[in-house]
Amino acid sequence: MKKHLIFIGLLVCFAQMAIAQSIVKKPKASQVILIQNADAAFEAKDYKVAAAAYEEALTLSTSKRGFPPMDFLRINYQLATAHCANGNPRNAIANYQLVVQADKRPETLIAYGRALLAINRYTEAKEQFQAALKAFPKNSLVIQLISVCDKAKAGEMRTSTVQVKSLAFNTNLDEFAPAYYGHGVLFASARNGRKKAAKCCSSHSTETISSPTDIYLALPGTDGQMSRVEKFAQGINTKQNQGAAAVTSDMKFVYYTTAMKTFSYKAARKDGNKLVIAKHELATGKSELLAFNSSAFNYAHPALSADGNTLYFSSDMSGGQGGMDVYSISLLDTNQKPLNLGKNVNTSGNEVFPFVSVNDELYFASDALPGLGGLDMFSARKNKEGVYGTPVNLKAPYNSGVDDFGYIASSTGEAGYFSSKRNGSDDVFSFSQSGTLPMVYAGTVSDAASKKVLASAKVEVIPIGQLSGKVAVTDANGNFSLEIPPRQSVEVRILANQYDTKSFTLTDPSLQLAEQNEVMLTKTLPTAEELALLEPKKIVYPEFTNLLFEKNKWTVQPDARGTLDELQEFLAANAGVRIELSAFTDSKGPELYNLGLSVKRADAASKYLSNKGIAGDRITNKFYGAELLAANCNDDPECIKNARKQNRRIEIRVLGE
Repeated sequence: MKKHLIFIGLLVCFAQMAIAQSIVKKPKASQVILIQNADAAFEAKDYKVAAAAYEEALTLSTSKRGFPPMDFLRINYQLATAHCANGNPRNAIANYQLVVQADKRPETLIAYGRALLAINRYTEAKEQFQAALKAFPKNSLVIQLISVCDKAKAGEMRTSTVQVKSLAFNTNLDEFAPAYYGHGVLFASARNGRKKAAKCCSSHSTETISSPTDIYLALPGTDGQMSRVEKFAQGINTKQNQGAAAVTSDMKFVYYTTAMKTFSYKAARKDGNKLVIAKHELATGKSELLAFNSSAFNYAHPALSADGNTLYFSSDMSGGQGGMDVYSISLLDTNQKPLNLGKNVNTSGNEVFPFVSVNDELYFASDALPGLGGLDMFSARKNKEGVYGTPVNLKAPYNSGVDDFGYIASSTGEAGYFSSKRNGSDDVFSFSQSGTLPMVYAGTVSDAASKKVLASAKVEVIPIGQLSGKVAVTDANGNFSLEIPPRQSVEVRILANQYDTKSFTLTDPSLQLAEQNEVMLTKTLPTAEELALLEPKKIVYPEFTNLLFEKNKWTVQPDARGTLDELQEFLAANAGVRIELSAFTDSKGPELYNLGLSVKRADAASKYLSNKGIAGDRITNKFYGAELLAANCNDDPECIKNARKQNRRIEIRVLGE
């Protein structure tokens, strides 16, 4: 990724801001150093260090000393990118909101939309993708991302018969890249590591700086869980980092990811300590570098075909689609060159951690194909010509809003393991597909004529021959979701006030659920007496006092907390109601600084409500800086004295259902 992002075509937009900012002194020397360090870390993909340095530099900004507009936007964009790369898309929202006020390029809108999608704010994410689609009318990725939003909102991005469980050996450090080894599981981990080279194999993309990693073996303990852990294979863990591995079926050889410096200090010193793939013989403890490696590119994440004759891996070698691509190479033909798996699988982003099942189905992770956020896991099947077709998203609970990768499965495909950052650091999870697990019936209820979604409709699912079953009530968006027993015929009834009840039978839910996830109800014709009573009623919502803030602060004050607590109680009691938080500042200070301050204030208030259980989709943040003053004093000193505090505010508006 380039060190500096170029915001093309924004100079005209920022002409007035630049004039206002011209009165602001240059940033402090400490801020400049922080940004230089942050940029260097960002370039090296050490996103945790980059995010911390960007945050600190922005915090030191004041109304009189800060960054020029273009630098200010670049810093916020890269901070948002770093947050997402760290698995913290929620922390990126405020920075993206600030950037998209001025930068309406499709790539910026898509990045912001993906962050919103990752934290389940599907409606807002779709709005960003739709805005991007105006510039890219036929862009297949944007179209697919819009479809993902619609499907996720309708509950269709979740697999119903999969159970996922975090493994006992996980720590608060990174554990990732599971691989089968007899009855045990190999994995890479940063636990108990010696102080080693900073760069290597926790690489979700390439050369991510992380804690040092070695390869470990987990075995079942007396409790039946994978709780007994030991360092794997004498000689395979060296002073360099080790990562993703694959074991031959006879358990004689291990292919694994390590660093070029392990085998060639001179090449590593000359061209950089790149990732490489090595072959380790367990009997002798010796490792050798595979012939196709070079010091010019990264090679990582080896996987073997079922017959052991083909090696799959990820690389950023030249001639690919961009970023890390998935390749294959025959282990029988020493003259063969790595084969790129093509445009269906590989994109301009990163495709990593391949796995091939016994029926030759490819599994891999991608950060560019349409998914729920971060790296998502996909599968692809070969056609008659031997070319992998369009990848299919594995959906939740395999995938989440952050990085999910490193899928492996048993010969039947009914159980396996994968890695995920969903708990804050990389952890290894098991999964099982069992017919005894309940299925999820999710969908939307709407008016057959107007297509308007119906809130508070009741969905009943009763197994045939029983008197009772499961009941769900649709939310403000007409959505419902409930568990039903698998492989059992059920009677479904959908009821809503003033609508005819709809009933149908599912004889095979596993096949028929998708056909019944959009339920249309027809209005019941009212009687003459009912018509007389059908007078429109105006709903009057309560008004809430403005939230006030201290000068140059965005911390929620005690009085404001009381108002937000009242607002939370109101929203909890009115499930279909949404609100709008509009944040403002007083007129002192440069325009761009005030705009950023209003973003922080709106974000602080919305986070307060989110922490009290209010869903993000019910809160819309808007920010205006000093654009709309509560009192315009026209330089009247007495007025200014009394009114500035009223300008440092958030206005609360109830939007209704």
